[in-house]
Amino acid sequence: MRVRNHSVLSVVILVAVAGLFLAPSSAWAYVGPGPGMEMVPFFQSLLVWIGLGFGAAMLWPVQALLSRLRRGRTPQSAVTTKAS
Repeated sequence: MRVRNHSVLSVVILVAVAGLFLAPSSAWAYVGPGPGMEMVPFFQSLLVWIGLGFGAAMLWPVQALLSRLRRGRTPQSAVTTKAS
């Protein structure tokens, strides 16, 4: 059988190649549960570090205020001078 129209042949070849690339294939190697089990402590430690950073950022102004109150100093921004 001879195909007279080259566009039909190119469509058939395109569909065949697409079918080969899109068809599911079996896995070549077994990946055990190791990668998933290694990610759990990583994300837990990442969450702890994010929490510590957020806590430090939130507590820094409180610590600075308490430190100045204990020393008995007034912050420079609160000191006013008499205008002449």
